[in-house]
Amino acid sequence: MRLSLLFACAFGCVALVAAGSGVGAQATGAVQIELTTAEDVTLAAGLDEDISTLAVIVGGCVQAGGSPRACLCAAQPALGSLVSLVERTLAARPHWGAAGAVVMWRSGELTRAISVPGALREATLSLAQCQN
Repeated sequence: MRLSLLFACAFGCVALVAAGSGVGAQATGAVQIELTTAEDVTLAAGLDEDISTLAVIVGGCVQAGGSPRACLCAAQPALGSLVSLVERTLAARPHWGAAGAVVMWRSGELTRAISVPGALREATLSLAQCQN
């Protein structure tokens, strides 16, 4: 089932850039894109928020006894919205879609990171499973 992948590295990828050392990125071939403009950070943070919200919705459903697939498919509208948001983001920032690209930004004391192409891939594959 794709649920385990849906909320794993493709949507977070924090492991790739653990502690900002770059060691994980080198080992995986990731390309780090550090965001510094407020506009870029806002865009990436919005994606991150939508992904987190989807994870909470699906996770809550599973915790309440739903099957992972049923819960994921029940969130199909949110998945579709996420796909649209990622596609719009990649249209505005095509370099974020490069192979192995991981966008990173600071949020307070934390470094946040996301693979935008990974998010698109996993959300699209999950939607396709719900349509089968």
